[in-house]
Amino acid sequence: MAILQKPEIIEAVSKRLGGSKKAATDATEAVIEVIAEQLLKGNAVKFQKFGQFEIVQRGERKGRNPKTGEVIDIPASMVPAFRVSKIFKQAVNESKAAKKTLAKVAK
Repeated sequence: MAILQKPEIIEAVSKRLGGSKKAATDATEAVIEVIAEQLLKGNAVKFQKFGQFEIVQRGERKGRNPKTGEVIDIPASMVPAFRVSKIFKQAVNESKAAKKTLAKVAK
């Protein structure tokens, strides 16, 4: 499984739109900035049939220092999260099932 990073995403956007890399870079960075700005304001960002970016509250919990084994308190915090939509999750699972079926047939 490959991991696409920002330059690869920009390249793919450029090819998909048939435009320049500069325009694709500007568009990609604008989307990322808008998502970040909205999350910092406390708003969620939802893409229909894809998922939702949101800020979630993590409660205070106990942890362990890996060097000493000492139990420590980890304070509550706010963290960005992404929740996948039901439709996209189903599409991914159907894709996995199709790949498994093809793998069995290929043997």
